[in-house]
Amino acid sequence: MVVISLDGVPLTVLKSFLERGLMPKLKKVIAESGFDPVEIKSVHPCESATAWTSYMTGNNPGKHNIYGFVDRHVASEKKGMYIVNSSYRDGDSLWKILSDNDLRPVAINVPLNFPPENVNGVVVGGFLSPPGNKGIVHPPHYEGYLNEVGYKPDPDNSLVKKDLHAWYEDLVKTESVRIDFSKKIFQEEKWDFFHLHVMGTDRLHHFLWEKWEDDDPFWRKKFEDFYSEIDSQIAWFFEKGKDCTFVMLSDHGFCGTRYELDLNAWLIERSLLKLEEGSSSFSPLMLPETKAFSLLPGRIYLNLKGRENFGTVSKKDYESIREKVRLDLLQINDPSGKKVFRDVYNREDVYFDDFSNEDFFLSEDKKDVTKYDLAPDLICFPEDGIDLKASFESGSEVFSHSLITGMHTFDNAFLWVSDKQAEEGSILDIAPSVLKRMKIKFRMDGKVIF
Repeated sequence: MVVISLDGVPLTVLKSFLERGLMPKLKKVIAESGFDPVEIKSVHPCESATAWTSYMTGNNPGKHNIYGFVDRHVASEKKGMYIVNSSYRDGDSLWKILSDNDLRPVAINVPLNFPPENVNGVVVGGFLSPPGNKGIVHPPHYEGYLNEVGYKPDPDNSLVKKDLHAWYEDLVKTESVRIDFSKKIFQEEKWDFFHLHVMGTDRLHHFLWEKWEDDDPFWRKKFEDFYSEIDSQIAWFFEKGKDCTFVMLSDHGFCGTRYELDLNAWLIERSLLKLEEGSSSFSPLMLPETKAFSLLPGRIYLNLKGRENFGTVSKKDYESIREKVRLDLLQINDPSGKKVFRDVYNREDVYFDDFSNEDFFLSEDKKDVTKYDLAPDLICFPEDGIDLKASFESGSEVFSHSLITGMHTFDNAFLWVSDKQAEEGSILDIAPSVLKRMKIKFRMDGKVIF
């Protein structure tokens, strides 16, 4: 089985580009298969670290413990934020399960795959791997080769502010080097399951979506040229893997950004979040009067005593404060008067672990931290076009715009399977479907859809 994932590609865009002939080789492969791409849903929040961890475990974040690409230390002497990695994940990945069942998996550039697991195959870390390639690959003997060819898990996105043309060239080169390495592994290694992740589509959408939608004469063509280039590069895998089942998917949809909404700025306006001078996003300095704060994207936490560092909200006040914040969030309109949230969920309605009896709260005298303690108390589900931010710096505006003109959507991700008509479903359904085909028993939230 070969999985080729295109990060953040909406089903509607894929269909349009296929119909318009921008991806002629993929169009031919799909037509010959006789099966159509279908829509799948993402997870909450629909960002890459959470979505791809849900893909690789087949479970919701309440089981796998990844709620975003940054999180905070709880019930700890440590302060501030940290960037998550695979060591924070609960549960085995798809490649670990395959390896434990005497199959050889390959997973290249899948987000939150660093540090790579010790499997009977090849794993290369993707998004959220540290700069450079130190420790990025298993087996480690490939590390020197990655350095030699200039492999990077992500383009230099800081170039967007300086030189958009240079950034675009780096985007194309980064993806080309990654795919060339994947071709090498495809041919030289023995494997039963092969996953190549294309991250560049997500980056393209974040920074060029508005220019593409607005028919910018230069950048619209560059946007579409990138898809045509990817089409040309992945065609090699279809040619060389004629006896394989192919699966293609994305982890979320995409749309243009109408407004960025900084939830921490909104909480400050309502005196629910109070910051000390010198506070920053990775070193937030919250005063004890703080009742709630937010982390990217759309996660709201109460400043619960015993759980949060310097927490002051008591367990008995938890429900009343949470419900008031939830109802107030649902009343927010953007500057044009349109509502900003489809819904605001309580965490127990989205995240669950029915395989255990763990309490959903960290009691005020409890020292052992469970994955529930990391779960946000409220999860904001924005309308398309409202990109949720969370700054811990004073003076941030509630509504603003930035260089990021495209944003993720929960709906409109896609799935296509080469030998069967896939059903509509969720990104949680991919791992169970793969394991069922490979006759491996599983216990996951997801269901079999192909």
